[in-house]
Amino acid sequence: MKIAIDTETYLIKGRNVPPLICVSYAEQIGETWSAGVLRGQVARDYIESALRHHEIILHNASFDLCVIARRWPSLIPVMFGALSEGRVADTKLRERLHKIARGGSGDGILQTEEGGTLAKLSLGGLVYKYLGVDISAQKSGGVRYRYDELAQTPLDEWDDEAVDYSAQDALLTGLVYDCQRAEIPEEELVDEVAQVRADVTLKLIGSEGIRVNQDAVGDVRCALQEELDTIGARIKKTELMDRRGKLNTDAMRERIERKHIALGLEVPKTDTGNVSTARDALLATQDPDLADVNAYKQAQKLLSTYVGELESASHYGGILRAEYSVLKITGRTSCARPNLQNLPRRGGIRDCFIPREGCVFVLCDYDAVEMRTLAQCYRDLVGRDSPLGDMYREDPQFDPHSYFGAQLLGIDYREMLRRVEADDPQANEYRQRAKPANFGYAGGMGAGAFVAYARGYGVELNEREAQELRDAWIETYDMRAWFRCAERASESGRVLCPSSRRLRGNPRYTEACNMPFQGMAADGAKRALFEVARECWADSDSPLFGSRPLVFVHDEIILECPVERGHEVAMRLREIMVREMEVCTPDIPASATPALATRWAKGAKPRYDDAGRLVPWV
Repeated sequence: MKIAIDTETYLIKGRNVPPLICVSYAEQIGETWSAGVLRGQVARDYIESALRHHEIILHNASFDLCVIARRWPSLIPVMFGALSEGRVADTKLRERLHKIARGGSGDGILQTEEGGTLAKLSLGGLVYKYLGVDISAQKSGGVRYRYDELAQTPLDEWDDEAVDYSAQDALLTGLVYDCQRAEIPEEELVDEVAQVRADVTLKLIGSEGIRVNQDAVGDVRCALQEELDTIGARIKKTELMDRRGKLNTDAMRERIERKHIALGLEVPKTDTGNVSTARDALLATQDPDLADVNAYKQAQKLLSTYVGELESASHYGGILRAEYSVLKITGRTSCARPNLQNLPRRGGIRDCFIPREGCVFVLCDYDAVEMRTLAQCYRDLVGRDSPLGDMYREDPQFDPHSYFGAQLLGIDYREMLRRVEADDPQANEYRQRAKPANFGYAGGMGAGAFVAYARGYGVELNEREAQELRDAWIETYDMRAWFRCAERASESGRVLCPSSRRLRGNPRYTEACNMPFQGMAADGAKRALFEVARECWADSDSPLFGSRPLVFVHDEIILECPVERGHEVAMRLREIMVREMEVCTPDIPASATPALATRWAKGAKPRYDDAGRLVPWV
């Protein structure tokens, strides 16, 4: 039997998962759906039975299941069981996969015939698309916003509107699912189970939150404000800032244009045709005043985007809860408010995150994972092995950055490794130069775009040097066949991620280059994240049980566990991450490196005591 489930909750405040008020259900027996509403112990028992024995359909499964998990933590192992067995469907994620397979993303809004607007992936949007019914009026007010008032009222005393509204959402979810099953080809939904697992896990992680040291946040604010005052005083002596401290955009554009012309560079423009004032446009001028403007803007962004978010944790017991999105068009995830997956390298922001009392962070990241998935995708899609794959099979700890750096320097790879280990400046410089090449060129990046990209790694190149670097990279790894494969995929109108069979429709050339290996890395990391979370929450025999995953950063998982169990947790975390990635890369060995830390330190290294046990790096 298929059962569609929905929850009604208190109004959402902050980023906490809101408390449950009632559960609605719709059961499909044959072709007929029947709906109802439950509360209390009856609702708990019904949910447990559904999770144990039936196929469950939800719209935005991560939200509803986390609401249920908050209300009845004892159901979390049962929930992981249903997810592990692939018995949970999500109409929202099904639609996103369908849209990605057809060349879109699912984001955005649609217009109703009556002139209204609906988010494409909302339940209202799907009901309108598949059933031709506009429920936006019901969603915009009325009973939806007064369930708080009914929380203490017995269900048999609710008015018909409150009961019908709740039951309707479960019923509509089931009806939309039926329409999707009839209209969406199965090949576009092959990755649904994995994405639902990952989405629920990310929501659990987000709701768990990470602790913030407010004293450290205060220090960061003071340092950034001092930096703004110092740089601002210099800029005020130019025409680029007025006396009130506001940057003069017109003066910036005029100087950027003038400097680019003087240097023989193309003047950078925005989509609207204005001269760009972005970071790369400012720095390319080699003008110290414009460099100050860039530094000023960066400090402003750190204050407004990150420090403010960190300070907001003080209103929630010192815990910051970020919001994840499970599926972008490449298969990767994203994070917002704040973006924990792309924290600034400078400014001390990372150091503000600390474990709860008596705990330690366990940080484990994959080693050059996208180079490994590139080697696997080359084999899967080109149909033969690449030099990159050969080297990984010969040495699972192969370092592609040192290898390509050695090619550029004209020295032996082993000699390069020795020089890097000895902290030789020239070897380090060329290894650093190799990083953006390894990460950027596989995705079809041209030399012009690469100049700005490399600058983010601290590598300064002109366009000619970037082209020479690209040619050398292609020759080193025999990548012409990879780009021909991407061209064919782009021309055919579809590209496939080999590990999950997930489709991307109408890909641009760069998407056709990127999506297979980026998506494969994401597939493996999401598999690992789910299994790690399952053991943390639901497997009492696992060394991970009782630990909690706190952050997911594409190729890194950060857990929190009691200090005395740090070593065992780290070893098990690494084991799962390697095992699950190798499901996706069966021909290329995976590798991950764990470390312990008392704060979220960038570049934390594994540190062992005399007994060979991991101890905190910082």
